[in-house]
Amino acid sequence: MASSIDPTTLLPRDITLKGSHVPGAGMGVWALLPIPRRTRFGPFTGIISPTPRPTAASHPSACWPIFENKGSVVHYLLAPESDEPSGNWMRYVNTARHEQEQNIVAFQIQHDIYFEVIRD
Repeated sequence: MASSIDPTTLLPRDITLKGSHVPGAGMGVWALLPIPRRTRFGPFTGIISPTPRPTAASHPSACWPIFENKGSVVHYLLAPESDEPSGNWMRYVNTARHEQEQNIVAFQIQHDIYFEVIRD
């Protein structure tokens, strides 16, 4: 039986997990101090799957399509389900509800997903 990994033990300095303001999102990622613009986090770790998870539409940060150079999907990178062991705090990054909330963007480098801060 796998042991559960507490994602809070792997958080970057000045980042914490707490309840999200996004209705129905559960936990969210919060900065304890300002994080400079262009700071990158990653890569996102997850489970490689040939198909997306059915819940991906309701929680987009839980399922990332990985594209090849020509734009077709190679596979999907899935965040572990909430009851699966994971040390990946990045699965708790929630989608902004509007532009004023957005302070981070996701992007792909090779077959990995990273997040970059876009506002100080």
